[in-house]
Amino acid sequence: MVRLELKHHVYTSIEGYQSIFASKGLPREVLESVEETSRLLYPRLHGRVSRSLYSVCGFLCHSKVFRYGMDHVGRPRTCVHNILVDLSMQEEALDPCGLCPEAFLTPDVPEGDISYELAEGFNWPSAKETLHAHAQALLASQESQQVFAALLSMLQYGQAWFLRAPSLEGFELVAHAAAFLPSAVRGRLAIVSGLQLHGSQVTILPNNTDMSGFERGWVLDFPADPANTPGCSEYASLIDEYLYHRRDLATLRLIHDFLSTFEEPERDPLLALDRFAKVFRATERYIDREYGGLQIDAHSLESFLAAVPALHLAGFPRLAESVLDACFAHLNQSKDLRKISLGLHLLRCSLEAEPLSARELQTLRRMIQPKIYELMAPKKTIRIRGVEDLTNKSNIASDLKAIVALLSPTESRA
Repeated sequence: MVRLELKHHVYTSIEGYQSIFASKGLPREVLESVEETSRLLYPRLHGRVSRSLYSVCGFLCHSKVFRYGMDHVGRPRTCVHNILVDLSMQEEALDPCGLCPEAFLTPDVPEGDISYELAEGFNWPSAKETLHAHAQALLASQESQQVFAALLSMLQYGQAWFLRAPSLEGFELVAHAAAFLPSAVRGRLAIVSGLQLHGSQVTILPNNTDMSGFERGWVLDFPADPANTPGCSEYASLIDEYLYHRRDLATLRLIHDFLSTFEEPERDPLLALDRFAKVFRATERYIDREYGGLQIDAHSLESFLAAVPALHLAGFPRLAESVLDACFAHLNQSKDLRKISLGLHLLRCSLEAEPLSARELQTLRRMIQPKIYELMAPKKTIRIRGVEDLTNKSNIASDLKAIVALLSPTESRA
């Protein structure tokens, strides 16, 4: 956990709609933006408690709308409490939905006591620390299983969409599902309850909302309506399987650790997770669940070598490099020319199959070429025994030359 300073803004109606509290030090543009959003949120949900989450001028804003007594003529009054925090300087991947409900004002706090009831700081949890709690909350809800994969898919692809659900339940459902996304994707999360705002990714609306007055977008109903349940992505299907069907939280934590190395690739960053899911399925039998390590040996070498370009393109260059290091360390120690020949051939084929840009080739060249040259030298002294070894050595030489050629600057296939 990281101790973060909280800033507050409170908006309600006292002789008109207005801000009645704002923490010192909030930039003017932040105050103006939050006040305008609060004005829009204020009348929409007719007394129902709602939560929203969005970014504003470098701050993360958590907003809660709730009934707050009566105004001077006896009409029900609403309060919008906004909690803002600057996450930009934090190196650790924090859970944007990690703010606990107890940080917000409650309806029984008198207006004169508001400034005394606002928390100055909060021990903000990391995404890794909250993963188990998010998973358990989803498993406790049978209804969530019917929509989880579709919901995660829509979060993954980043398009604006609608969730028709009870406000608080809908917010919590999105927050739980977002925990299974890389921080780079999760950081764009914007959830608004009650109305469609520019820049909001998820708009939560009451179940009976007529969508004819809204812009086009995916619509997902909770509880699920098969007519409004889009298909799911490869990545969402993977998480759904381990969460609901296998109930394997250890593997979900392992996937979460892999996601911490995610760096958005230059092309199709939101589709990259589907590529990662395919690589994970191809190599999952060689992953040590207990220690989170990759079991790269004579049995798994080919699978991992073939996965290196795909991992790189999926946005996991650091993971791809660690796999490559382990694979070539094994190759350098191996005396089995057939195994070396097969492994290099698979690496060559996977490089030929991927549509690599000049920039991606440059990164892979930096990773692979030094290992290729290191591998070539000692193998020249290997004693050849029989026709099979001679053939394997010839194949090794051919594949090594082809790999070097594929990675050369003139071979860009962008």
